[in-house]
Amino acid sequence: IFIGDAGNKALCGPPLEAVCPKKTSKKKGLNLIIIIVASAIAIVILVATVGTGLMLFRCGATTQHAHDSPNSSKKVTSVEEGNGGHGSTGKQRGNGGTNNDMKGNEMRELVFLTDDRVPFELQDLLKASAEVLGTGSFGSSYKAMLQDGSTVVVKRYREMNNLGTEEFHEYMKKLGRLSHPNLLPLVAYYYRREEKLLIYDYVPNGSLVYLLH
Repeated sequence: IFIGDAGNKALCGPPLEAVCPKKTSKKKGLNLIIIIVASAIAIVILVATVGTGLMLFRCGATTQHAHDSPNSSKKVTSVEEGNGGHGSTGKQRGNGGTNNDMKGNEMRELVFLTDDRVPFELQDLLKASAEVLGTGSFGSSYKAMLQDGSTVVVKRYREMNNLGTEEFHEYMKKLGRLSHPNLLPLVAYYYRREEKLLIYDYVPNGSLVYLLH
């Protein structure tokens, strides 16, 4: 049988001289789609796994930190324990004392930075009933009610051990000189190598959360 190409230009292959074009493989395209989808799913699973691991790690660290922190029913006794039994109850006024007041690079008493604040002694602070206000990266904050009825905020720092006595003393003097209507002035401070205390007057409803809500 003679097969002509008149009117059949789409005909190809033997015995014609026209070579048929290669057919595209639908299977290959389908495999490529499957590979792309599988890769995307694997990436999502990996990101979710890493995110879950980070969340569990942070939750564990927060739980451990909260476990180590004193609860609101405890008094602020860590300073008394850190005194090594010296039981100092002195206080400094004004410029924060001299080098003679820093025996062995340790200050055994509160240093007041203002003269218009009724001073109190370290033992008064230790005997005060304390309530935990919050815990941060550097330490904890407490609301302490003294026996004379006044209330102060004690910020206890443990992550400042790299500061020497003189350097810490200079920082505190600079903080004491700061003045701004929206800034709570530093009243006094306490220095030990193991921990530092910063003392402010308590302002009722002075938190950002209260102002926002």
